[in-house]
Amino acid sequence: EVNFYDDGELLNGKVRVVNEFTSNDLNDYEITWALVKNDTVLKNGVLELDLAAGESTTATLDFGTFDQVREGDDYFVEFSVKTTKDELWAEAGHEIASEQLVIKPEVTEKAPMFDTAAISAFTSVEETDTTITVSGEKGFKVVINKETGYITNYEYDGNTLMTEGPAPNYYRAPIDDDRVGNVGVDSNLLNTSENYDVTSVDVAKSLKMIKVTVNGNITTATPSQNTITYTIFPNGQIMVDNVVDLNSSKAPTRVGMKISVPTEFENLTYYGRGPWENYCDRNTGSYIGVYETNVDEIESLNKYLKPQENGNHTDVRFAAVKNADGVGFMVVADDVMETSLSKYEDEDMANYRHICEVPEAEGYFVFNVD
Repeated sequence: EVNFYDDGELLNGKVRVVNEFTSNDLNDYEITWALVKNDTVLKNGVLELDLAAGESTTATLDFGTFDQVREGDDYFVEFSVKTTKDELWAEAGHEIASEQLVIKPEVTEKAPMFDTAAISAFTSVEETDTTITVSGEKGFKVVINKETGYITNYEYDGNTLMTEGPAPNYYRAPIDDDRVGNVGVDSNLLNTSENYDVTSVDVAKSLKMIKVTVNGNITTATPSQNTITYTIFPNGQIMVDNVVDLNSSKAPTRVGMKISVPTEFENLTYYGRGPWENYCDRNTGSYIGVYETNVDEIESLNKYLKPQENGNHTDVRFAAVKNADGVGFMVVADDVMETSLSKYEDEDMANYRHICEVPEAEGYFVFNVD
């Protein structure tokens, strides 16, 4: 019942506040604001507003100046409206409204560049007819299978972090709205990762960078060209580019990649919209922040009557899977991405009427990056 709007002057600390109650003024509510950089509160305060029902006003927030703004940093203004006394329906301190507005101050500092001079050279690079094996710092080792085009093993500091992927993924399990709208899918896009036919693998080697370009086709009515490029550094960082030209009879229900991670990596930390699941057509009620969850919690919060796609998060800057000791790996987007972690393959969820019937992926979790 209380809304906040940026009319183009938020950088100057001005925000329009609208009391959309039909009879209540705002005297019985505490309205707080916070200026947030990434996930850190820089400033906060309280708005003292004597605003009658149905009225609006422009309030001024004391931001100060933005002196050092680094490229890639996010700034938000977050609002919260809470009751100040006990009501029949809620105790004092109950939040009745909130909002998160994006603010974009002028960038004054470029983001730091990746400096290869600070890392050591590869310890070994081995190439056979079927595999490429690259090793580097702190027990880093990655194996790419030339026949499938995928990473089949990724190790770091004695831990196996990945068993397959990232693999092209252009299918998600149907949701209830798909069934109501009779949204069809191209059956050729099911199990995309198994329908990738590698045509060539090119390897370019240097002292501190190896670039593996995998060219192939997705099996559609007319083959769809799909190129995966791995740029590997000795410290374990890998840049992955996936480019596809889909010749599909129907629009894909997702465009992304999936990674098979060992089941010990059950914890998910992400910087994006949360904490509950959200999708591109309905996500403004999920605020951008850093959230932590795990695969059991994800499953318990998203149990639908009929198994379907679930647990997605939008506007994600990074996502990391970790085990109980905090060991794991992180996927960082160039801009933003969508992500989820699941016990189930989407193709399996589509084939059963009840979630209790759906078989869990055997020995791994599905880490989706779209």
